[in-house]
Amino acid sequence: MTKPNQSQQELQVVKSFLKHYPCKMKIGSIKKRYPPEPDIECKLVNGETISFELVECVDNRIKKKWSDYIKLRNLLKIKIRNLSDKDRQELHRKYYGTNILVVFNDNFSIRKKEKSIPRIVKYILKRKNDISGVIEVKSIKEVKEISITRKVEYDKGPDIDLPGIVTDFEEYSLKMIKNKFGKNYQTDNKIELIAYYHYQHDITVLGKNNFIKTINFIEENISKTSFMRVWLYSYTNDKVLYNFEIL
Repeated sequence: MTKPNQSQQELQVVKSFLKHYPCKMKIGSIKKRYPPEPDIECKLVNGETISFELVECVDNRIKKKWSDYIKLRNLLKIKIRNLSDKDRQELHRKYYGTNILVVFNDNFSIRKKEKSIPRIVKYILKRKNDISGVIEVKSIKEVKEISITRKVEYDKGPDIDLPGIVTDFEEYSLKMIKNKFGKNYQTDNKIELIAYYHYQHDITVLGKNNFIKTINFIEENISKTSFMRVWLYSYTNDKVLYNFEIL
């Protein structure tokens, strides 16, 4: 991510996060700052100025996977939505009450996967309606397989999607927070750390038990740092997962 894009993302994250902050901020007081200062500076309505340091809890490799996943998922949904009335009716007739998962072959670039989507939808449309299970797709090299599951209780159809991405949230949270805990900042303001999640769309299933090592590390080491409080925040779902403050 380029520095201008990163700065814009940090501002968006803070503006979203501040809805959950216990003290009200002055409108228009959020300012981007640069090292050795913390990332963001804000003014409270009581006149106090506070600084936020931000860290996104994901490495670039995982971020790329999530970005590609979201892009392919959206393109697939758009292609389905833009089918002709005839094709949409045929798709509904054949696959009513089913979940269809398209599993891409990791050996191909995101660009080639994108170009294969019209062929994938055409392939699904032409399949016989009595076929279910895991189907090896030999005619589309960008696709490893398509999994079709029929569910009696599923009264819609079809739901066409990609398998979700499994991410070790704990690993990256702990790694990134440890890095921030080892830094010094130049400011007279109180500093709080916002460790946030952006690409992880399944973050709502997580709870405190998913961050035991991270939480233990924070609570055992925060007194040795510049931070008065640490937050774990899901920007995607606009949800505070955890916070700890030195009293």
